[in-house]
Amino acid sequence: MLFRSSSYAIIGPSGAGKSTIADLLLRFYEPDTGNIVLNDIRIHELDPMELRGKIVMVEQQARVFNATIYSNIAFGRSARLEEVRRACKLACIDGDIMNFPLGYQTLISYQGGNLSGGQRQRIVLARALLMKADVLVLDESLSALDESTRKAVFENVLSEYADGIVILITHDLSLTQSVDKVIDLTQADGQARHALEPTP
Repeated sequence: MLFRSSSYAIIGPSGAGKSTIADLLLRFYEPDTGNIVLNDIRIHELDPMELRGKIVMVEQQARVFNATIYSNIAFGRSARLEEVRRACKLACIDGDIMNFPLGYQTLISYQGGNLSGGQRQRIVLARALLMKADVLVLDESLSALDESTRKAVFENVLSEYADGIVILITHDLSLTQSVDKVIDLTQADGQARHALEPTP
């Protein structure tokens, strides 16, 4: 169940079921017991495609394509460059892009070989931010960033989603200080043990 606040962190050891919660939310699987409720609506009452249209998930493995940076972020949308740049500024990647001789027209090589891991993650995050979905799920998708950049990006995301829902799946406990609720999973059974207010 999602609480009525805007941001959540799901923490716990590997294998506890953190990513499984995201898969359940997107209805890739159906729960054996219990219900998942989104704003008082059981998600099994929603059309799966409609539900997935309202949720965007950014995974740890950043998938980029052999196309320009602009095309990778616009991803088939007729977005103006100004819109793409705004998303990139939120993801703290605009400066890196503008340092390339061709800027947003820079061609990303096969599997993003001409980008660092952190640059790939931020480009994919910018793509997600441009979609303006109601729910943004970040599944270890800031892991390749240094601490200060990771914090700055996450604060930008929370500001952008002040009226939406952000779900952060992470091992980085420092980011949990910024969210409304922390869901801690037990190692034994992968179920939510408790939802805690962040420690001041």
